[in-house]
Amino acid sequence: MNSEPNNRPRPTIVRRVWGWLKRAMKVGGLLFATYLLILLVGLFPLNNDYDVVDWRTCFPVSHFAGDVSSAKHLVVGWGDRGFFVDTERWSDLKVSTALHALWSNDTVLHVSQTEHNDWETRAVKVRISAEQYSALVRYVRSTLADVERSHATTGDFTELLQKPVDGQLVGARYGENDAFYHAHGRYHVLNTCNSWVGNGLRQAGVRVGAWTPLPKTVYFYLPNLGNND
Repeated sequence: MNSEPNNRPRPTIVRRVWGWLKRAMKVGGLLFATYLLILLVGLFPLNNDYDVVDWRTCFPVSHFAGDVSSAKHLVVGWGDRGFFVDTERWSDLKVSTALHALWSNDTVLHVSQTEHNDWETRAVKVRISAEQYSALVRYVRSTLADVERSHATTGDFTELLQKPVDGQLVGARYGENDAFYHAHGRYHVLNTCNSWVGNGLRQAGVRVGAWTPLPKTVYFYLPNLGNND
């Protein structure tokens, strides 16, 4: 029996190590992307004593599939559209979605109305003045795509706060009490959903870190989770 010699080059040790490193880098990048997608959200009373805004005017009951007329709080979060809309649960997360979210020009604001108080046990309470709350309201409202960028910092928001938000993603929702809206901003590893929360608090005069890409970086200067008094 004649046997031909195997002329295929065998992988060298260096090539094998480089292959392992590339696979490790991909896994590490995916884990890092996934961690960046762990998001913080803002929790606001739908109306309060400051009389700055009634969020039920901006996000009316007609925007939601269920009955939210008895809701007490508004929950808002900003981020990559692909991750937010397509990933209701962590089990829904795809590798392509996580990697795409590392740099995205397509962002949304996720808004939920809730009447339950369970959020309060997982939230840090921060006392702010009427002026600070006004700044925070302006920040959230100007994130939405129906507000011109030039209007965001100097424009009069009185009229905007007295009419429904335009730009809802019709049909995009997790349940009966939430909705999605087109938003401004680019999502990437240096500007995450947690950065959005930190920027809003900073503009309202609340002390937070200079850069808040991760959840713990937002909480660093805030009251301890177990002591919200």
